[in-house]
Amino acid sequence: MAALFLLRQRRLTGRGGQPILDPALLRVRAFAGGLAVSVLFFGAIGSFFLLLSLYLQLGAGRSAMETGLVILPYAVGSIVTSGIGVRFAHRAVLVGGTLLLAASQVVLLLMVGDSAGPAYWELAVPLFAGGLGLGLTAPSLINVVLAGMPARDAGAAGGVLTTITQIGNALGVAVLGGVFFARLDGSLRDGASGLLAYGDALASILPWQVACYVAAAALMFLLPRNART
Repeated sequence: MAALFLLRQRRLTGRGGQPILDPALLRVRAFAGGLAVSVLFFGAIGSFFLLLSLYLQLGAGRSAMETGLVILPYAVGSIVTSGIGVRFAHRAVLVGGTLLLAASQVVLLLMVGDSAGPAYWELAVPLFAGGLGLGLTAPSLINVVLAGMPARDAGAAGGVLTTITQIGNALGVAVLGGVFFARLDGSLRDGASGLLAYGDALASILPWQVACYVAAAALMFLLPRNART
């Protein structure tokens, strides 16, 4: 569908029409890099909260309220640093925030294999760190990407970036969710308990999320240095 869409836009442009996505935008390094970063970054974010919630409720037996309280430090962390991310809106801040997110996932990976299940504060620390990374990155990512675009194309590029963000979320849920449930099914067939099976399933997708963040951080070097270029 994406290939057919691009072909349609290219033909429309060739006939002098006004495309939704001008294929010429994809030749701008900052924009093409920004699209890739958005898919990887938001794909990891979107899948993480869904699969973590399944682990906490169906695996660890926490209620919906308890699960919300476990995830609360993530939100608090993002509030703490979101102003910094918007104030500086620099590529170095984006890279640092993304790598902090990756590090928080590594710490979480070391915890979910525990047969007893991690305690609240054991989960709160890496989740708070992940929230700090999200606050440094997400609020200013699109602005930094658009800093590399000609002013006349900023509106169209902003719309495409927003759409790609949603596509990244959907792809993350679909792909990493598929990995999660395949691993969960295998663990349950092998006789693992609910907590161990869900912990094993969550542990199977965390390395992929870390890889997405690291790849996104590397691609951020294609972006402008800051949002005020």
